[in-house]
Amino acid sequence: MFIDRDGRVVSDGPLYPVHIDEAGRVWSLNMETGQPAPVDGGHWYFETTDCTGPAYVLPHMPRQPFMLPGDEGGVRIRPDDESAVERDVRSVQARQTGGGVSCSPYVAATRMATITLPSLQPVTPPVLPFRGPLHIERR
Repeated sequence: MFIDRDGRVVSDGPLYPVHIDEAGRVWSLNMETGQPAPVDGGHWYFETTDCTGPAYVLPHMPRQPFMLPGDEGGVRIRPDDESAVERDVRSVQARQTGGGVSCSPYVAATRMATITLPSLQPVTPPVLPFRGPLHIERR
């Protein structure tokens, strides 16, 4: 199990520390701070060759908070009832936090399971009572 610097049990996960909040969202935790650390959401994908039109992202597990680089929407989650849809992706857009965008077309359409960017719901990370660094103990 994972323990914080004050001896409090943080998580009994065997591989990495997580916190499940009252709404059932599964927050990954930062080992140094003991606070929520949403996972990296990856890139933005498009069905056009020039990164225009509706934006799509790879499907994360519902209720797993994640952030998209360069997205002003903050932390997001996938709705419980949205299934991934196979689409022919023709370009990918890499965005950096603080600016900078690059578009790369694919040589051939790549079939991918994606979800639509507008359907993602914004969420606010909880403030937890844990203090890092976290460490593993066997109790």
